[in-house]
Amino acid sequence: SKGVIDGNSDCTLLRKVLDLLSLTIKKLSILSEMKMDDIVNNYANILCEGICAVIAKFSDDKNFVTFKQSSLPQAEIAMINSLKAKCFLVLTYFIQFSHEKAVTHQKLLTVMPLMIKKIMSSLKDIVDHHIEEIANAEYQIEILLYQMLFLLSRLITREPFHTEFHSQISSFVFNIIFPLLSSSENEINNINESPEEYYASLIDTMYDFRLKKVKTVCGYILTRICETYDGTSRRILNFIFQM
Repeated sequence: SKGVIDGNSDCTLLRKVLDLLSLTIKKLSILSEMKMDDIVNNYANILCEGICAVIAKFSDDKNFVTFKQSSLPQAEIAMINSLKAKCFLVLTYFIQFSHEKAVTHQKLLTVMPLMIKKIMSSLKDIVDHHIEEIANAEYQIEILLYQMLFLLSRLITREPFHTEFHSQISSFVFNIIFPLLSSSENEINNINESPEEYYASLIDTMYDFRLKKVKTVCGYILTRICETYDGTSRRILNFIFQM
């Protein structure tokens, strides 16, 4: 959290630390409520500060994702995006496996609105300028985008973020989720060559939610939004019927 990160060896060490953190946090759900309170109260501040410092160090003002247009070599971009993906995963697990106690901690209530705002601006920039780059596995863009959306799915369906996000929900669905769910030109061209793979991905997007793909998490978010935001299902259906 003090910003002392330099070179590949530090990034490799950080990734290992984040892996260990994610595995440890997944065990939180077995703790008693009293012990859970102690864990959240003692570690929420340092966890949020450390994670946010790492993400900020490797992100520019416009986007959390690092793209191939930057001056960095491909391997370094992939390493940075992978590192940031693990940071978002740790935050998501902290919220998910703490019986939602973390989401009401004062530190998260302070940090997460800013995080949501930056995620939303990053997603808008990707939809507007980089949507064809998502599937480029060499740069680890999709896994970072997946983890950003996964964190968002845990926040916008829980209070107090559910209420705060309500005014943005239509814009989010129609301007970000739908474009990310749309088939790319390459996917359309590949339907005839591998129809089974295409339809398997559609099933996962709509029902299974197993693959760590952007379309999968977008399908999951859309399902959760329809379940938790009144009137959203009707607006989506009206939009589909008008197409």
